[in-house]
Amino acid sequence: MNRFLKMLQRCLRLRPIQPCAFDASDRSDVALIISMAEQLEAQQR
Repeated sequence: MNRFLKMLQRCLRLRPIQPCAFDASDRSDVALIISMAEQLEAQQR
């Protein structure tokens, strides 16, 4: 799971999120992925 989080961070760093470049559905998908990752990270503690 940690590997997934690192991959996600790398992807986000390579492709910085510019809100103007996303439509609403893309933004909600990104928020969903981030919240899922945070939940999984919290479960591992």
